[in-house]
Amino acid sequence: MTGFITRQIIAPPIIRDTWYRMRTVSLGCSALTNAVKVLIKPKPQFRIDNKDNYTISIGNSTQVIIVDTGTSRLSSVFWTPATDISSNRSFAPFLSPKSNTTYRVVGTSVDGCLSDTGRVDIKVINGFLIYPNNVLTPNGDGYNDTWKIKNIEFYPKNNIKIYNANGVLVYTEEDYKGTWDGTKLGGTFKLTTGTYYYVININEGEAIIKGFLTLLN
Repeated sequence: MTGFITRQIIAPPIIRDTWYRMRTVSLGCSALTNAVKVLIKPKPQFRIDNKDNYTISIGNSTQVIIVDTGTSRLSSVFWTPATDISSNRSFAPFLSPKSNTTYRVVGTSVDGCLSDTGRVDIKVINGFLIYPNNVLTPNGDGYNDTWKIKNIEFYPKNNIKIYNANGVLVYTEEDYKGTWDGTKLGGTFKLTTGTYYYVININEGEAIIKGFLTLLN
């Protein structure tokens, strides 16, 4: 058959599964193709989680995690911009921007459907965030033997206070450097296993940080 024409047929938008077949006509003759069914699949849906409240200190990084929330499972993702990110195709990348940055991500489902664009705004602050450890196990194995507070060394005017469950002060220290090993203030007496509460004042006029830790003796 000479002079045939190949056309790309584009169906209009549809909202339900629909059957299609094509009729060809030539010199008064016609023929129908076999029917094909176009399936409607849901767009993938997801949320973006972050344990650091979407805020980092300059020079640090934070991990964001994509969590499936729809019925169509994600098979891949793509982040932009591709700078200051551990992998722009990761479901749980580490972000380390030097200034406030908006990251966008598009997901593709196992059916090949694209999601709407998700976004996450990372705020970068000039100071150093404080990350107190919440477990203390002073058993001499080299792990968590003393209570560590990440970045506390950048605040030499800091003050820490530790209270037991009854609100009694059991330890305090100025210019804390991560040396408390679970002993009671003023001696070598080891405190009992339990939950203790801390108050950290990193600088005069700065916000006070409160939380709890578990001591395992």
